Amino acid sequence: MTNFKDNFMSKYGSGVIVPLLVLGMGLMAYFLMLPKYKAIQLARDTARAKQAEFDTREETLKQVQALLVEYNQKKDKLKPIDESVPTAPRIPELLGNLDEITRQSGMRITALQIIPAPTLASVAAGQAVSEVKKTEELLGVTENLAILQVNIELTGSYPTLKAWLQNAEANLRLLDARVVVADNIDEENGTQGFTLKIQTYYQRDEK
Repeated sequence: MTNFKDNFMSKYGSGVIVPLLVLGMGLMAYFLMLPKYKAIQLARDTARAKQAEFDTREETLKQVQALLVEYNQKKDKLKPIDESVPTAPRIPELLGNLDEITRQSGMRITALQIIPAPTLASVAAGQAVSEVKKTEELLGVTENLAILQVNIELTGSYPTLKAWLQNAEANLRLLDARVVVADNIDEENGTQGFTLKIQTYYQRDEK
């Protein structure tokens, strides 16, 4: 019996044991390496997700940069519109414009009032409503447009009044002279008083 066992082991032992050892080592290596493989796979998936997120952010950044470039290219073209019809009343700026126009024209301001343009609901009974109707018609066909009325009294001469109106027309901010009334000429100094009603405009924030 012993001789048979010894003979069997000598003939077939290496052919059985060695594959078993190799299989065992392979299984051991598999179970030892499996967690590391899973960790590596998870890291790869995370890296792919982060790369996709990075690519998306990069594409968004490129789009934003393109919009900024387009805005900067058009900003100079849009600036005159903002100056003509600003996005706020800008009363101090308007006062500065009127003062500069008056000084350039050689005239003098004796009275000045800036008010919201009157409406049919606010105009006093008996007053002329034709100009008010024109104002409301303008507001009716525009969106978010607000109108200011400038009542200004000037002292000068007819030539200086013409210069004032020309300078107002050339001003960046839109100044629309609607009414001009002239007083009698002062015989002593040759000056004359003028009363003007001017409309200027701004863009009202949509609510």
